[in-house]
Amino acid sequence: MGLSKASTPNPGGPHCQSSHAVDKLPDRELLMADASVLEAMYAFYNAVKAAVSSPNSKDPNPWVNPSKFCARKRPDLFPVRDRNVCAHLGILNLSDARADWLVFRALVQDDDVRRAIDTLPEGAHQAAGERQLALDSSVLRLLDAALWSYTVWGPA
Repeated sequence: MGLSKASTPNPGGPHCQSSHAVDKLPDRELLMADASVLEAMYAFYNAVKAAVSSPNSKDPNPWVNPSKFCARKRPDLFPVRDRNVCAHLGILNLSDARADWLVFRALVQDDDVRRAIDTLPEGAHQAAGERQLALDSSVLRLLDAALWSYTVWGPA
């Protein structure tokens, strides 16, 4: 039983474009991303955004879900951009993924921030006590989790 024509992806459509764009991403961390890496990231992000965007939706320009998808595919390269974290960092109104990525790159390059991130796993394991805890080892994922947790549970 084959695929019906309706369920066959369009070879030039957004799903195929995002598949091609992810293949062009260099194997690099955001920490070391230069201009060419940022452009490849932007091509992939835009392809994902086009693939998940619906012209019939109330907001045909979604950015959170594509950001989460990109971060899932390349956790060392793409930060999770959501309203809480972007508002906390003061970048929500920039409305530009590339500018956001530069802010996240500056954060993971900062020595004080890196030292604080390096202490997170030990502190989380201590807080967990006897409970099993699985943590991501990616510096960017730990930063994402710390920022999001702070925006949700941190001081008011």
